Amino acid sequence: EQLLTSWNRMPSHRNVRVLALLDSTGLPLTKKGFAGVAHAYASLKLSEQQTKEALLYIKQQNVNVTAATLQAAHVEVNASESLSV
Repeated sequence: EQLLTSWNRMPSHRNVRVLALLDSTGLPLTKKGFAGVAHAYASLKLSEQQTKEALLYIKQQNVNVTAATLQAAHVEVNASESLSV
């Protein structure tokens, strides 16, 4: 909650969950990364599991976390899952 407050973000339940998701992947906790994940999480209406899978894909690809990379990672992960079925 203190980190969110220092970023001028409300420590709401959703923001705490987004921060926990980001932290659980081992990706850097940055204000910009958090903002991208929070925006994509809300606008794409992803579940926590979908968000985590996309974040892990971003980590594997070694790219910066932004709303655009989270959306692209989500599309890529879904495409891979569809092909494997």
